[in-house]
Amino acid sequence: KQIEIWGRRLKIPESSDNIAKFTFAELCGKPLSAADYLEVTKQFGTVFVLDVPKLDLGQKDLARRFITFIDACYENHTKLFVTSEVPIYKIFSDDTSSIQQKQDKTDHMRSVMDDLGISDQQIGTTSIFTGEEEVFAFARACSRLIQMGTKEWAMTAGHEDKHAMIL
Repeated sequence: KQIEIWGRRLKIPESSDNIAKFTFAELCGKPLSAADYLEVTKQFGTVFVLDVPKLDLGQKDLARRFITFIDACYENHTKLFVTSEVPIYKIFSDDTSSIQQKQDKTDHMRSVMDDLGISDQQIGTTSIFTGEEEVFAFARACSRLIQMGTKEWAMTAGHEDKHAMIL
């Protein structure tokens, strides 16, 4: 199936009426934009993303695209199913023995984590992001993934009336 976005056609590798399935490479390994991700999550109430790798410092572009996709899923109340080599909330951590790993989290990072209710265990040892905007986007993505994994989200996401509660 293909969907049209601003005059371009985006191929959906596998889909049914309301479900789409991508590999991480198909979804984030291409130069797709927020508009692309928003349209995918508008058209499909449920999306599967397979083979999400643990991302390191050399893969910031992939990480940013994945965060943008998570934001689109959240905004459109889409059910998201992910397979990953590590727990999903640790895909943005850099566990190498670099100097950066040995540094403590910045006060700003701790403040954002506190505001969003995220612990060190939930994000891994060190974020691969360093700038304030990146840190906030990373923390927000972790928070959204946690919320999207709740029973309440599963019961309400992916339906025509995406904000109606199923009783």
